[in-house]
Amino acid sequence: VRRVDAPMTLPAQAQMALERLTGTSSAGFLSPLPRGTVIREVWVSPAGIAYVDFDEGFPDLLGGGSLAEIHAVYGVVATLTASFPNIRSVQFLVDGQPVESMTGHLDLSRPVTPLADWVY
Repeated sequence: VRRVDAPMTLPAQAQMALERLTGTSSAGFLSPLPRGTVIREVWVSPAGIAYVDFDEGFPDLLGGGSLAEIHAVYGVVATLTASFPNIRSVQFLVDGQPVESMTGHLDLSRPVTPLADWVY
């Protein structure tokens, strides 16, 4: 658990939380989001869906493995839904467009809800 001074808006707070997940932490543990991850924007609908827009290079940073995609997706979902009660699911976007998958292993065509087995 890390505490940081948060911006005022929910989307800005959510984006800051995700940016803290990239690369390796100062404590030395690996993050679910690879170093070099760029989050273009986050916004939250009144229905509690967080739209997370990654830059076009994000899928390439994950490589082709299913485990990297699972960790990234559920790391984002768990971080946002556990940290912000108003967020209930996450819709993944790349370069402003919805994606069916990041690397071909998970269906991301709809908003993703948290799984109890994948908590970060």
